Amino acid sequence: MGPNAGLAVRLIGMGVAVAAGAAGLGCEPASPTAAAGSTGSANSMATPADSMDALAEQRTEGTDEGQIEPRAEDGVFRVGDAAPSISWVAWPQGEPRARLSDGRVTVVDFWATWCGPCVQTMPHLSDLADAKADAGVDVIGVSIDTGPNSVSLVERFLEDRSEQVRFEVLVADGGMRDRWFEAAGLSAIPTTMVIDGDGRLVWVGHPMATDRDGTPTLERVVDEVVSGRFDLASVLEAAQRERAAEAASMANAAEIESMQAQLGEAWASGDNGRVYELIDGIVALDPDQGVDLAIRKAEILLYEQGDAAGVIGYVRGLADGAYSDDHATLMTLASLLSGSADPGEEGRSLAIELAQRVVAWHDGTDPSSLVVLAEAHFAAGETEEAIASVDAALGMVDRASPAWTAYDLLRARYEAAEQEAEASNEGGLGGSEGG
Repeated sequence: MGPNAGLAVRLIGMGVAVAAGAAGLGCEPASPTAAAGSTGSANSMATPADSMDALAEQRTEGTDEGQIEPRAEDGVFRVGDAAPSISWVAWPQGEPRARLSDGRVTVVDFWATWCGPCVQTMPHLSDLADAKADAGVDVIGVSIDTGPNSVSLVERFLEDRSEQVRFEVLVADGGMRDRWFEAAGLSAIPTTMVIDGDGRLVWVGHPMATDRDGTPTLERVVDEVVSGRFDLASVLEAAQRERAAEAASMANAAEIESMQAQLGEAWASGDNGRVYELIDGIVALDPDQGVDLAIRKAEILLYEQGDAAGVIGYVRGLADGAYSDDHATLMTLASLLSGSADPGEEGRSLAIELAQRVVAWHDGTDPSSLVVLAEAHFAAGETEEAIASVDAALGMVDRASPAWTAYDLLRARYEAAEQEAEASNEGGLGGSEGG
């Protein structure tokens, strides 16, 4: 797990999705969602090239004595926590202060001069600042520009955009980036925080995010916080559930990594019993990660060990269990039981059943599942049904497409087999009459 992975995990624990970090300068598109219990869509985000590595090296100029230090627990800043102290290299627009204003709601937006998506959101934030100032709302833009020219870059930026940026702006020092940006697990911008009148973080997300119904999320949150309608308790419960799920996922990942190492040893030693046990364990912990291993186990049972009864029971368990709703895996298993290794009549029937499930899920409109069904019918000796299925698939694809050519070849194969069977039957009947 890379250095930014843990940061992303902490942010996801608060209910925020972010880009994981870019290798070079520029904006990296992402699909952030609104935090604090709402799912939304937003514009792109950007990731500074030196975002995480440079944070530890930043200066802490501008820090006033007597500032309130953030909580010490793991250096993490989560929804529900008291906002850390503010420290800066420069405060080119607005009134410098060491802490947020008591009793006022504060919107804190992290941005950088090189971030195009950040610039696009600034008129929106300015409109919010204008509309909500009398309601007790402050908007502060926190530049995370770094380097010896960071202050002059921000000052020139503001001079060129005085009409667009009508809210306070400071240039964060290394301490503030550590206590706010990094401690919150952030690695992409623009990202906005809402601090309530009691100084608690209540929301983190993209400033242009929207709720499912299209409502701008930031405006809704600010309105609810100002009016006292914001349900922080529910938000915290949801965040705790997400953190617990993430912790469980990380624990499973560590266990799977250990099991994979053991699997390699068991495979090398030819201990199939142990191989099967480990595969089953991985599938139980993470079906998505274990799907290829599950299919490989089925292949070994059928093709290498010729265990028809074993593979039928195993495939049935997968199809009714971990992969019951996984259409791609069900089609793969159906194809496996329709192959050259004969699983017997029961196995061929199971292949048809699995393919029929997928066809039914798509209401018979998916040509690829119809072709898998055709192959299953053909393997079971049901040529007429195979031709009917492939004909249905042919009717759904363009005659000029590679798919049509491939399906037509299958149909020709089925027809040839049908004609050969008919000729064989006629020959047998003729021989009997001659006798």
